[in-house]
Amino acid sequence: MTEQNKNANRKTSTAGSTASKAASTADKATGKATESAKSAANGAASKATDAASAAASGTERAARAANGAAQS
Repeated sequence: MTEQNKNANRKTSTAGSTASKAASTADKATGKATESAKSAANGAASKATDAASAAASGTERAARAANGAAQS
């Protein structure tokens, strides 16, 4: 193999490695963004569930109080 061919092969190998690293970095960034979005969605869903639960609990308490007042 000539020196010129060796250099060309090295450059090709380096370019391939660089492209692979860039793709890996992009995948990691995409994964982190996806995880962040999932986490935010789960947090919002959890807060909505908590709010609904609190509202239901408050409604139940109010109904019991009204029932108690009606029986008095």
